[in-house]
This record gives sequence, structure tokens and C-alpha cells, in this order.
Amino acid sequence: MSNQILKGMKKILFLLTIAGALASCSTNEVSDVNDLAKNSEITFSTLRDKVETRAANDDSEDYQVYAVIEGGTTWFINEEYGGTSNDPISGNKYLWPGNGKTVSFYAFCPSSSVTGSGITVGDTDVSTPSIPITYTVSADGNEDFTIAAPVLNQSADLVELEFSHVLSKVSVTATLSQELTTAGYTIKEGYTSTLTLLYNTSTINAADDSPTWGTLSATSIDPYTEAATYIIMPQSTSGCSVQITGITILAKDGSEIFNGDLKSYTFSADNTVLSEFKQGNYYILSFEITNTATDSGNQDVFGDEIQFSASMVDWESETGSTVDITQP
Repeated sequence: MSNQILKGMKKILFLLTIAGALASCSTNEVSDVNDLAKNSEITFSTLRDKVETRAANDDSEDYQVYAVIEGGTTWFINEEYGGTSNDPISGNKYLWPGNGKTVSFYAFCPSSSVTGSGITVGDTDVSTPSIPITYTVSADGNEDFTIAAPVLNQSADLVELEFSHVLSKVSVTATLSQELTTAGYTIKEGYTSTLTLLYNTSTINAADDSPTWGTLSATSIDPYTEAATYIIMPQSTSGCSVQITGITILAKDGSEIFNGDLKSYTFSADNTVLSEFKQGNYYILSFEITNTATDSGNQDVFGDEIQFSASMVDWESETGSTVDITQP
């Protein structure tokens, strides 16, 4: 074979090697980019502070997420996420920035779009940041509201949102005094309570590290009724009242002693029992019913104690009642 032919074949082989190397490099680069995109989607998990399940609030409702890229002037994410799926309701997907910049996240639950949420979001500000919310407690007092601790300057991995309760929770229970319990009296299940408060509306910044409520106000506020547990706006107890309603007390034999509403209890300004319903706290107001309890009409629940007097009639003796008997 001539030298010229050999040189031509070597040249072709050399060009094929270069082409193969370039093709291999191109394939690797595409693969790396695809893997980066696949592994860089921003995903969330929800944790709650001092609650039983992994959800954003007690009702596992959808939550709202705001996020800003480091140095950004507008929200990178402003989306509603599923309360149980932790996926965007819209179906959109968001990827971590590939330029080394971090992302900061803020969230609250429920989303303002949830029916009856009581949430109105004001004008937000990325630079501050500020996510001002005006919140009104639901008329039934049964809607939970939580805010997540900000997750700041994260650049990869799962975003763990830890939500905390920012309202107060109150349960009302009734018990009988030991004296009545010992005597066999019992309370029938199914009683309710009425909780009368002064305020149900306030504002809060969901982007704060430790969000607290602003000035309190009242928006068409009525007493909370027909339940034994309520979620309420944190506030002083002064001027608030609570009443046990629809309670039935039974005697030992099962007969009904009382059925109705007990006298209302009003918290005074100088009371030492409980001065404040604090943010994030759960209170159980346990009322002990004694034999001096009164009803809503200020009538005694129990009548006077049943008392007895006892006397004994002397033995009667007939004349000649002594009987002589001879012992056999």
C-alpha cells in the first residue's frame, strides 16, 4: 500500500476519532443538563409546631408560598400549594437558580383562596420583605390559621416549612365536685358552651421571623356558640365571658336533675384565673359544678340538701308482761 494511501487513511481515522470524541462530549453535556433540571425542582414538606400530623394546619388545607431569589425585585414564587400533596395547585414547576444565588421562602395557611379563610392579603413588598395580612376569625370559631417560619437563603434540597399556630384555642369542660361525684351524680355528654369575646380581627406580617398581631378590632362579632372548642383571636380576657350551655345532670338512679344553661362567668380586669388568651396557646377552661351552682336565671341548680331528723318512740310495756318460764 502506498504511503499516500496510508496517510489518507490515518487522516480519516484521526477525523473520525475527533468526531467521536466531540459526539461523546456533547452527549455527556446534554445528560448533565437534563439531570440538573430533573434534580433541581423546588419541592416542599410541611411540619407543624406542637401538632399531631404533618400538614400546614389542623385541617390540612392548601397553603400559600412566596419566594424571592437573592437580589430579586419581584416574587419568584407566589403560588398556592396542596395541603396534603405539597405540590403547586397550578401545576407549575419551579427550579433552583443555576447561578449560585439563594432563594428565601415565606408561607401561611390556609391560602386566601380557601373558602371562609378570613384572610385578606395587602400590598406585599419583596425588599422588606412584607406580606401583610388582615385576618378575621370565622363566625363559628373553627378555622385554624398558621404561619411558617421563614426559610432563608437556601440553594438546594427539600424546603421544610414549619408552620406554627398564631391564633388561640379554647375548650370548655364541666366536672362535678367530688362530693357530688361520690353521691352518684353524673354529667351527660353533649353539652356545649358560649364564648363571648371583644375582638376577632387584626393584622400580621407573614414574612416576619416572629409574627405578632397588631391592633385588635371587632368585625361583626357575635358570641361563639354550639360547640365546646373554639379557635379565636388572641386577646386579653378582661370583659370576655364563657357559659356552659345545654348541660344535663343526672342523679345516681339516672333521673334528670337539671337540663339547661348554667350561669355565665365573666373575666374581670383584675382576675387571677387567666388574664390573656395568648397567641399559639391552647386553653382548657374546666368548670367545677358544686351544690351551690346556679343557672342562667340565677336559680339554684340543686335544691337544698336533703336532711333528716330521727327520734325513737319509747318501748311500751303491758301490765303483767313478765312471763315466768320453768327451765326444762
